[in-house]
Amino acid sequence: MRLPPLSHLRHFAGLLGWESLAKLTHRVSERERREANLPRTIVWYESGEFDDLLLRINVMATPHAAVYAPRYRLCSLWHRFELGTTAAQRRAEAERLDAWLHRRWFERPAERRAYRRLHPECCGFSTRGIRERVVQVRGDVGW
Repeated sequence: MRLPPLSHLRHFAGLLGWESLAKLTHRVSERERREANLPRTIVWYESGEFDDLLLRINVMATPHAAVYAPRYRLCSLWHRFELGTTAAQRRAEAERLDAWLHRRWFERPAERRAYRRLHPECCGFSTRGIRERVVQVRGDVGW
């Protein structure tokens, strides 16, 4: 699997208000690889802290991203996106996903209230609930 350039992922995350996107990896055991047909190493990217605000980007197939905010009982759920090859394409994707993934929605009480009104399906997620109900994408590891 060919990974997208980190510079493109960082640009995309930055357009959504997320800084310091870090690349993370998880080495998959032979047993897990056989059972779930996984690659030897799973790669994903994060910005923030899980217990507060976290953007997670998975790239195992088509890139998709989610924001976890268990402190506020919010989770954006997963959203697919295309990075494209140009900055203009990344801007267009960031604009398309702004209402779901932009950091500003999670930083202040007024914005969180507005987010809850816009996305009631994203409400009521505890840390446990996120792990049980949302982390169903097999590549979402690191817990």
